[in-house]
Amino acid sequence: MLLTESGQIYSWGSGANYRLGHGSDETVTTPKLISSIKGHVVDIAVGSKHCIAITDSGLVSITVPQRMSLHRSQYRYTAMNDAIPQ
Repeated sequence: MLLTESGQIYSWGSGANYRLGHGSDETVTTPKLISSIKGHVVDIAVGSKHCIAITDSGLVSITVPQRMSLHRSQYRYTAMNDAIPQ
């Protein structure tokens, strides 16, 4: 995966288990924009069967294998420091 300075994510490689975030299990041979993630992405985490993206508004997008219940789900992220009174 590649995160650009403008906050877009591109992925390529084996699409097995829908791991690339394009909504299919097809192999992608050149970098392809993941268009389903809306907003400015500020960080990503990638594993052999998942990808996670966090936007500047705190939206977390997770892509994991179809057999897991979190497939292409979105959640709201709150940093731990935001929850602790200062």
